[in-house]
Amino acid sequence: MPQLLDHFLASNFYIPHGHCYLWQPSLVALHVISNGLIVFAYFSIPAMLIYFFRQRQDLPFLNIFKLFGAFIILCGIGHGFDIWTLWFPNYWLSGFEGAITAAISVYTAIVLLEILPYFLSLKTPEKLEAVNQELHKQIQERQKTEEILRAIVMGTASVTGADFFPALVQNLARCLDIPYVFVTEVVSDEQPLKLRRLFGLKMISPKIMNMN
Repeated sequence: MPQLLDHFLASNFYIPHGHCYLWQPSLVALHVISNGLIVFAYFSIPAMLIYFFRQRQDLPFLNIFKLFGAFIILCGIGHGFDIWTLWFPNYWLSGFEGAITAAISVYTAIVLLEILPYFLSLKTPEKLEAVNQELHKQIQERQKTEEILRAIVMGTASVTGADFFPALVQNLARCLDIPYVFVTEVVSDEQPLKLRRLFGLKMISPKIMNMN
């Protein structure tokens, strides 16, 4: 096992990658600077994701963000190895890191594929605005209905006996602002329904007319 590990970490079997660039300073510097900036970016993004995790623990699919963070970190390490192998040819170690990155990336892609229908079902801002407007409209209608019911209850609370139905239809007509009101009972629930009128009125002005 120690011999295998030594072989795995050994660098004297290969030549540094810089030989492929003929050790041209400008070409080596280009690869070092570009890969270094990528490493910096790839480590900065997970740092911001970690801060985001700590601030928003209530969000769904936090594991997806963690997978993305791990994938980005491993990609950054891979670019770090691109710099390292310019002088130190630890290609087995670099390849092993690439294999781990590949496994994490494939697993992340599979998980994303599973939750893709959920993301596609998310509403656009325009649809959310339409839903909010509809909810606002329903709330206003509910408040109006509650006010009507409250007014009817207050108008009939002190009325009993034979005076109840006249007071009820009067308040219904006034609150609903409709010209006709009838109170009926179901005589038979067979189709078609048979109804019997208990009381009715016709509104032609704020005063009640033609009660029977």
